[in-house]
Amino acid sequence: MLMHRMLLMRLGLLDSLSEEQISAVQERLQRRCLATGQTLFVQGERCEHLHIVQDGAIRLRCEDESKGDRTLEIVPEGHVLGEAGVFMSIPYPCSAEAVQDSMVASLHRDELRRLIESVPGFGWQMLRLLSKRLVGTQLHVQALASPDVRGRVGAVILHLAREAADPLKEGPVTLRARQEELAQMAGVTRETVSRVLGEWSRAGLLVVGRGRLTIPAMGRLQAVMESSAAASAKGCHEAGAQDMPAQTGEQVSREKIR
Repeated sequence: MLMHRMLLMRLGLLDSLSEEQISAVQERLQRRCLATGQTLFVQGERCEHLHIVQDGAIRLRCEDESKGDRTLEIVPEGHVLGEAGVFMSIPYPCSAEAVQDSMVASLHRDELRRLIESVPGFGWQMLRLLSKRLVGTQLHVQALASPDVRGRVGAVILHLAREAADPLKEGPVTLRARQEELAQMAGVTRETVSRVLGEWSRAGLLVVGRGRLTIPAMGRLQAVMESSAAASAKGCHEAGAQDMPAQTGEQVSREKIR
């Protein structure tokens, strides 16, 4: 019960709630332990629960006939999943499985509805939580639109790191993800990910381990990403300028007359 309380506090779901209201929320959570590789839910199943990763990490994957099994995201400790489906009462758009031995606290959609209706403030905190996740996803998608492969790999790593970071603590951030999973999320080859990670490891931006990455300083990696994006944008602009046909003296004169 104490673990549930700490987890909910970290998510901000207990802000402004009384002790009685906090107890009401805790009592409705169901805990489930998952072994490495064990499935939490399957793509196409009806979404009945909101899940909170209490310990470990969960991989969201999509089964595609043309592209096979693709990793969409790694959801770390202290974050929710299934939030869209549970409110819209639609099937899960992807499958979820434990990356490592994990513990998940689940809340049935009927219990969630009763909480929102009966506990003042809980619905607002839930809305804030979902809005924060939506903004993070939008920024992530925007970064992935970059033609710069380093930028795309970096965008995935920063997104996962922000999700894994404890807002109450400062210092290095460690996340669990294999190079193949990073490649699928960034839309690049595994060889590209390996090359980029090697460069950043030699530069001291990352510490690469087996199935995990450690970022000593998020700010430094962010600065390198911004510099790379600026250089890429400048290169595209210059290339576009070179492709434009040169104006003749007669054309310049016509422009001046206009």
